[in-house]
Amino acid sequence: MQNVFYSFTIFFLITFSGFAQNDFEFIQLNKEKYELSAICSDNHGNIIVASDEGSIDYIDLKNYKLKPIDHKIIGKDIEALDFFNGKIWYAIEENYRKIEFLDLKSTSPYQPISSTNLNGIISSLIPNKDNSSIEAFAIDSINSKLYFSKEYNKRAIYFYNLNNLRDQNWNSDEVRILDIYRGKDESPLDISDMKISYNDKGQPILYILERYERQIRMYNITTQKTKTVSFKKIVCDTDSSLFYNKQCDSCTCYGKAEALLVKKDEFWIGFDNGGYKINENFVKKYGYNISHKTNPVILKIKRYQP
Repeated sequence: MQNVFYSFTIFFLITFSGFAQNDFEFIQLNKEKYELSAICSDNHGNIIVASDEGSIDYIDLKNYKLKPIDHKIIGKDIEALDFFNGKIWYAIEENYRKIEFLDLKSTSPYQPISSTNLNGIISSLIPNKDNSSIEAFAIDSINSKLYFSKEYNKRAIYFYNLNNLRDQNWNSDEVRILDIYRGKDESPLDISDMKISYNDKGQPILYILERYERQIRMYNITTQKTKTVSFKKIVCDTDSSLFYNKQCDSCTCYGKAEALLVKKDEFWIGFDNGGYKINENFVKKYGYNISHKTNPVILKIKRYQP
């Protein structure tokens, strides 16, 4: 995804207090009980989303209805999406540890990485069996590198040079760890999605959606500098959170931000509602474009330009 990253410096200074009401908005997809789990865009700017039921769909930006892509990933929970070389890449199943892609010109998905090798890599790098799946990945299309992450306990980000793929397999000895979380406190800064974009110097920036903290971490892979931008105060108020859950209706609850898209002027953050309705407090607050239903929502945050 070769979107240009403008104004890397100005986002260093932004907290929610810098967001005016017209700097963000919610959109609500026109489909109830759709468990939004991933989002990306293709080379033509079309927005693609996926669900944990295994569907991959285009968003009609005129009415936010979903248009199914002909391919159905039967019975597979899709964890992450990206677009590379004209194909939709997706990670599937919490413990399946597999990345595949759909060639939209073909009639069947193509498997670029075998689950056997991927299992071996994760088992050797991440011996902890708890939550040992791939939750997110991002493709650096300019440098042909695949970044993939383990969600938490312990969270970690790894990368692999896609030019080294041979017969849809990779060598675990060539997988490297990105030194961003190593040695840091394992507080719940969990990873739910990632994307790559580029700054005006052509340096790749890895955007990491940290669900529990309700923030986006921006990591310059070249300089190894990192900054964060928080959206917590948009989706949480004093007493409640975006989706109503009678068992836990506060910002101490686990976050539901599952999907991240980096556009030229905006971040799009997709929320998995878990079958819950939008909280009535937020309907009153932002009632012009969201309703008290189980439809998933996407938060669009303005990206400031110099």
